[in-house]
Amino acid sequence: MPRWPIIAAVLLVSYLVSPASGLQDDAAPIAAMASRGPPSPTSRAAWRWATAIAGANVYVSFRDLRPRGSITLAWIDSEYLNSASSIHTHMLELMQFDCVTHRLRSLWHAPYSEHAEDAMPKVALDGTATWQQLAPGSAWGRVAALSCSELAPPVTANR
Repeated sequence: MPRWPIIAAVLLVSYLVSPASGLQDDAAPIAAMASRGPPSPTSRAAWRWATAIAGANVYVSFRDLRPRGSITLAWIDSEYLNSASSIHTHMLELMQFDCVTHRLRSLWHAPYSEHAEDAMPKVALDGTATWQQLAPGSAWGRVAALSCSELAPPVTANR
């Protein structure tokens, strides 16, 4: 068995826990939450529509993901439809949103096709992910707002 997958995993974990990544305090909890992977794109009950982008609908799922402070995690499914061939393709991502500084970063992404016989892609966190500023009113800003709404405490009626 080649050793490169083990070496790559050790290097990734080492980077994730280094101060340079910004994930040092969150590496283990994020890896644990992401270990089950995203919900299947064909399981619509697990997803909420968030917005539309050029050629795709964007859905969000918070399955197995818990906010940490002002940082939220969300599974993202960008569903693309090629109507000529009726082939659905998806770009699945694990995104992190900073609800205070209005930034995002993609920690993992992989394509998925409903017609492929492959299993769901495995999650391997990207230790090089950098934060990007969200543009006000952008499609990804709407996805972030939905994700950040998960931080709000439930509203209860006064009795």
